[in-house]
Parts: sequence; structure tokens; C-alpha cells
Amino acid sequence: MAACAASQEAIWLVRLLKEFGCLFTKPISLMEDNQSCIYLSKNPGNFAKYKHIDTRYHFVREQVEERNIILRKIDTKENLADIFTKPGISSILLQLTL
Repeated sequence: MAACAASQEAIWLVRLLKEFGCLFTKPISLMEDNQSCIYLSKNPGNFAKYKHIDTRYHFVREQVEERNIILRKIDTKENLADIFTKPGISSILLQLTL
């Protein structure tokens, strides 16, 4: 779900910047810590097993197929967003402030 929202925002920002004259030749790189999300987006196939996934979240898969987005794995230790979503990561916050 987060990858879907992030990809929509990133594509919107790229389109906005293109209207201002900026050129983008490379696809958008999104860092994702959910390996299942990365697997589903990179391996098109029989999605009958994944009926529980809302159709709007297939947007990420379509954007990966069109090469507008690249999903990359990021380790939990390097993911700054985890500071706000997971307990016990205060040591990472302490390292960032030093």
C-alpha cells in the first residue's frame, strides 16, 4: 500500500517537473523493505492467487512493467522511515543525531 502511494506521488512530481521543463531520462527509484511487494511487481503471471490484493495496488506492477519505476530492496537498518513506524529503533535515531 505504501509503495502504491509513493509511486503515485513520485509520478505526479515527475510530470509536474516536466511541465516546468525538467528532463528525466531514468526511471524513478523507490526503496522498499517489503520483499513480497517487490516480488509481485517484478514477476507478472497468474495473479488469481492474489485476489485479496485490491486492484488499485496493481498500479505499481504496471509502472514497473512500463519501466517508469524501479523497486529496490532496502535493509531495515538503512530505512529511515522505520524510525517512526517500529518500536526499539531509537538507537538508529541516536546515531543520526550524532
